[in-house]
This record gives sequence, structure tokens and C-alpha cells, in this order.
Amino acid sequence: SKQQSQVGSYVQREDLKPGDLVFFYSPIHHVAIYIGDGKIIHTYGGPGVTISDLTKGNWNDHYATARRVL
Repeated sequence: SKQQSQVGSYVQREDLKPGDLVFFYSPIHHVAIYIGDGKIIHTYGGPGVTISDLTKGNWNDHYATARRVL
């Protein structure tokens, strides 16, 4: 995810569009795909593929950056 966070073009959080990659933590070690309406799709550990709210809790607190790769 750290290497992915360095490709494509930077996207401001308020300009996210579905398909943008969203990165978390410092140093970056988690990536998700923005799917619109403040939601991300990602996977980690036991729950498998999960849809989470980017604007709440851990994901809001640990948001690092976003990139658009075309």
C-alpha cells in the first residue's frame, strides 16, 4: 500500500470519486477503494471484504491520503 500511495495523482478528501484509492495510517499500511457516499471497500483480517464508513471511527481518524490512478 505504501508504494501504491505514490502513483497516480493526489486527490483531496472532499474530491473523492468512486474508484479512488484511499490510504490509512502513518506510515501508510492499509489501502481501500472509495465507492461513494462516504464509503470504502477493503479487506483486513477475519471479517474479509468489508464496506466501512470513511467518515467515522478508526477510518476517519487514520485517513492519510488518496490517489486517483487512471
